[in-house]
Amino acid sequence: MARNRYPFGSLTLIALAFTCSPTQAQFSDSFDGAGNETYPGVNGFGSFNWVNALNFGFATQQGQSAFLSNYTGLPIAHIGMIKPFTTIMQNTTYRVSFSCSRYSSTSTLGIADYDTLYIGSRHGTMVWDTVPTPVNDYEWVRWSGLYTPAPQDIGQPFSFGFSITLNSGISFALDGPMTITDVATGIAQELIALDELVITPDPGGAGMQVRAERPMADVEVFDARGARVVAAPALSGTSWHFGTAGLPSSLYIVRVRMTDGTLWTGKVMLH
Repeated sequence: MARNRYPFGSLTLIALAFTCSPTQAQFSDSFDGAGNETYPGVNGFGSFNWVNALNFGFATQQGQSAFLSNYTGLPIAHIGMIKPFTTIMQNTTYRVSFSCSRYSSTSTLGIADYDTLYIGSRHGTMVWDTVPTPVNDYEWVRWSGLYTPAPQDIGQPFSFGFSITLNSGISFALDGPMTITDVATGIAQELIALDELVITPDPGGAGMQVRAERPMADVEVFDARGARVVAAPALSGTSWHFGTAGLPSSLYIVRVRMTDGTLWTGKVMLH
């Protein structure tokens, strides 16, 4: 039986980490676990791999979470993760990049260990040309490459995807910012994450309604500076309401812990 495939051994720690989160949050990175990721393969990765890297010895972290795995057990072939974004691919070549690292093990992943690895889609042409293998625990390195969309990619959103055969004694960490640069124009941008929640204002303007496809457990609302302004249980429903009286006009981030332990996010502008 596989042991310690994930950064921790119990899903209950996800709920604990949520309820003990500080009242200041940073949403500077769209490469965070949000509940809309898929995990190809059998007995593979899952939402439990998205954790606060600072709790595992890292000195820095982009955004709220990073994707971590520390595995001992029999090899698991062809498992991975696909994370969608909303940024649309154009008919151009992009330089793409992300951060990776290692921790608490004897070895980590080099570029040759990936069956697939892309920022774009599995249909296009991905050539990784700057791929330093992490050699020091907790030290982030930046990987970069060129991605050219396939014809069927044009007008479709970017995704980050990978597949590996996970062997015993391997630890690795993936984090943002997930960036793309149009090679033709030199214009750079960070990929924009999907909003999983539907947030609509009340007709009278006194509050907001938050809706999700799955039952919600707890809800937090943060202002643009990362200060938490609302925290409440959602009572396992698929709809939750919060009053906006007294809140200034600003962008607000809504973060929901679902009853299955996943974290979903959404954005809303109060006028």
